[in-house]
Amino acid sequence: MNTRIWCCKSQPNVSFKNDAHTIPKSLGGKNLCESVCDTCNSYFGNMHDKLPAIETVIKETFNISRLILLDSSNDIGKNKSLARFKSVFFNVDMQKRKVRIKPKFSLRKNFQVDLGRLLRRGIFKIYLEERERQIGDALDDKFNFIREFSRYNLGNYPVLYFNV
Repeated sequence: MNTRIWCCKSQPNVSFKNDAHTIPKSLGGKNLCESVCDTCNSYFGNMHDKLPAIETVIKETFNISRLILLDSSNDIGKNKSLARFKSVFFNVDMQKRKVRIKPKFSLRKNFQVDLGRLLRRGIFKIYLEERERQIGDALDDKFNFIREFSRYNLGNYPVLYFNV
């Protein structure tokens, strides 16, 4: 019996008909988490409270990062053409190496703060779904804070990274 990792409900109370990609399919994600029900999967892919979908924020961030990494002036991207990318939230000028928030979003109160929060929630979402896919322990109570933050927007947790 599948139990969904986000709301902890089981069949027959929830359905598992749609594929839940741990990393958005549009970014090339192939791994599926079978413990994400259709309702929770839809939640991460749709707008709520006039804010962008978490999946959209993840795609925007990773696509802009990929463009910067594959910039032909870098050794990584030598002799590679950059794919065309049109951002929902940003004006991206690769020749000037500038990323600016589009005017219609820059005028929204707290939009950049909200965007950063959605990105953090998305990163925690990817982590918990990959953890479930690889190890199978995402229902453990020690991950409740991730469930509360990513799915229910409760609490506030930083994303830490180390440059080694």
